[in-house]
Amino acid sequence: MMTCLRASASAATTAALILFTGCTQGGLPADASRAVLYRGDGSVQCEASGKSITATRSELEVAGVQVLDATCGNNGRAQIAMCGSATGRIHIVAVPGRQVQAARALGFAPLSDLPEASRKACR
Repeated sequence: MMTCLRASASAATTAALILFTGCTQGGLPADASRAVLYRGDGSVQCEASGKSITATRSELEVAGVQVLDATCGNNGRAQIAMCGSATGRIHIVAVPGRQVQAARALGFAPLSDLPEASRKACR
């Protein structure tokens, strides 16, 4: 009986350790091999503005963040139709999980924060 109890306690301890070591880093599992993040492209209505996906990729790489994939998208939120207002266009990037904090320091956030977002072809 005592052996079973020790085995159960050991199994419970192991399970707790597994759960607690899965802490998050910026809303993503700390050990995630790949994180998908987004940031607005800076474009505003009625103007030819905003960063290109190439410029965003370069900014990350200069900061030492490896870009695994990069595409454009829309934040999925309603936008007021007014010159000078945001367009809702975003850049979506995949980076190694261990580099999430460096990307977040550049203004990127988890794409999961925008459940309505959609991917679109870059212009």
